[in-house]
Amino acid sequence: MVRIAGTDSFALDDSREIWLKAPPPRRFGFLAGTDDVTQLERDFLEAVLESAGDSAWDRWIFSQENANSLLEGNEEAALDVLLMPGMQSLEDARHLEFLLAFMERGGVV
Repeated sequence: MVRIAGTDSFALDDSREIWLKAPPPRRFGFLAGTDDVTQLERDFLEAVLESAGDSAWDRWIFSQENANSLLEGNEEAALDVLLMPGMQSLEDARHLEFLLAFMERGGVV
């Protein structure tokens, strides 16, 4: 891991990892409703991300259990990207707090 000395206004780029082998797979999940159109989008995005890493450096693993755990407040849930297909509303207002905390830790929504 390489880190810069000191701090700046954007802390997320203050350190980098150098890998001698492929990095561990990135985990993704969804925050979305279960209607037919949203399910179709989810199925498409899941297939795209899972196939994007075939024989490639960056690999993706679908981990809906971790996404659900994150939305219940588990800060230790291993998740890198949370996808929100279609503009889904948050059914539970406290999910917004968990999403903001996830992004502050470097997660992507």
